[in-house]
Amino acid sequence: MLYYKVLIIFSVFFSGKFIAQDLHPFISDSLWGYQNEKRETIISPQYQYAKKFVNDFAVVYKNDSAGLINKKNEIIFPFKFNRLTQITPQIFIYGLQSKYYGEFYNGIINIKGEKLTSALYYDIQYKQDRFFVNQKKEKKKKHFKKPQSGAINSIG
Repeated sequence: MLYYKVLIIFSVFFSGKFIAQDLHPFISDSLWGYQNEKRETIISPQYQYAKKFVNDFAVVYKNDSAGLINKKNEIIFPFKFNRLTQITPQIFIYGLQSKYYGEFYNGIINIKGEKLTSALYYDIQYKQDRFFVNQKKEKKKKHFKKPQSGAINSIG
């Protein structure tokens, strides 16, 4: 009898109703959305591009700008960044287009939308709970830039 009670409890909790769904990006008519494992559409195609969900959040693009959504398709970060990368479950690197194509001014933002740094770094890397930053400083001569580097802890 105990075996059947355990089996019933086990099957209720793992029936799929109480487990977070794994959503995967898919494309339809050049727009991206999200489907579950059964290929049922959960978030209809509406994005220019969609990355995989990581820690219940996904970076998506609309009108050439990046934003962040959750699995309910609620907007966590509005679409105002040119680049957005999740570093930890709570920390993201955001980028704004510089005057040169393919280069960005990068900053660090938390999941609450609080900017931990301004977007003034050429490169940001995260290693061993520290951010390593590289800031380009322009010289008076054209096309010559001298990099300046440093480290920031995860608090900023």
